[in-house]
Amino acid sequence: MDIQHTHSPSIVRIVALGTRLDGRAAKALLTEGNAAIARSPLAIVFDLTDIRMIDSLGIAALVSLANRASGRVRVALCGLGENVEKLVTLTHLHDLFDIYADYRTAERQLSN
Repeated sequence: MDIQHTHSPSIVRIVALGTRLDGRAAKALLTEGNAAIARSPLAIVFDLTDIRMIDSLGIAALVSLANRASGRVRVALCGLGENVEKLVTLTHLHDLFDIYADYRTAERQLSN
């Protein structure tokens, strides 16, 4: 996982590197996500542009982060490919996260 700060200091962008959000990547996502939540930004955007597959540990990590941020930090997903978008719908992650087509759209909407 790589974490990048955007032009707006109030939004943290976490970019998932690689094509799989599995056990190893989920652990890194939790570490980065928890650190970002602790800084209390306005929002955290998980950029999944390159992710093609998410397993149960990846889903659990996303749910855990959404629950931890609930009421304190807005959380969003962006860059969902077709397979990931289907999984997000099937698992109802869209009920926990704001969903955006890409990071620029997320940043613009969350900054308002």
